[in-house]
Amino acid sequence: MKTYTGRDVGKIIEPALKKAKKRIVVIAPWVSKKYLSILVDKAKKGAHVIVVTTTKNKAVGAFKPCGRPSWKKVLISIIIPPLFFYYLWKRLRSEKFPFEMYVVDESNFIHSKIYVFDDVVITGSANLTHSGLWKNEETVIVIPKGSQKDVLRDVKKVVERARKNAVIKISCRG
Repeated sequence: MKTYTGRDVGKIIEPALKKAKKRIVVIAPWVSKKYLSILVDKAKKGAHVIVVTTTKNKAVGAFKPCGRPSWKKVLISIIIPPLFFYYLWKRLRSEKFPFEMYVVDESNFIHSKIYVFDDVVITGSANLTHSGLWKNEETVIVIPKGSQKDVLRDVKKVVERARKNAVIKISCRG
């Protein structure tokens, strides 16, 4: 195990997030809009993304990962027919992607910060926000592949409890 402490634990977490291609699990009470957008982009590229967060996370309120059609784009694409077919094809192609988010309330408050990025497991005190990664004094532990069994079992339990108890469930799987 490797431990990192400082105001720049983002140098550990961000590269692992950016490198992940297959599986991403984020369990944190606070995840900023910036990182939620990165997670949605990862899902659109094929990574199975699961986010477990809390109702205290203000970024969740206006967050619509599955999207809605922009009427301005639809109108323009109707006026210019080739754009309509391109827009429709792109929209249908991108509406379904492996992104799930479970938001729990205070009675099931999650304070854990656990990140799974493919084969990298990171836990510690850092939320997935700019302050958590780059400003606050935080500690993270990178758990090597051979020692992840117990943590991954616990991650699975947290996700299952969140699925069961979530007050908000978002899925872009179609």
